[in-house]
Amino acid sequence: MTRKALTLISPTVTSKVYDGTDNATITGVLSGVVSGDVVSLIGTGLFATKNVGADQAVTSNSSLSGSSEGNYT
Repeated sequence: MTRKALTLISPTVTSKVYDGTDNATITGVLSGVVSGDVVSLIGTGLFATKNVGADQAVTSNSSLSGSSEGNYT
């Protein structure tokens, strides 16, 4: 079986109060999910540095969850 590729529309990194970590939260809308399937984004990532600053690069470690997540990439 070939898994269907999904697209993350309007990905956004959530701003946060400094907490000494480089953990990032990513939100967005999954496009391409078949009607009736249950799949959602677990939006995690890492900021380039744990230090305070605007416009930092973020590396996504995001994954999928839900009863249908095995059907998608």
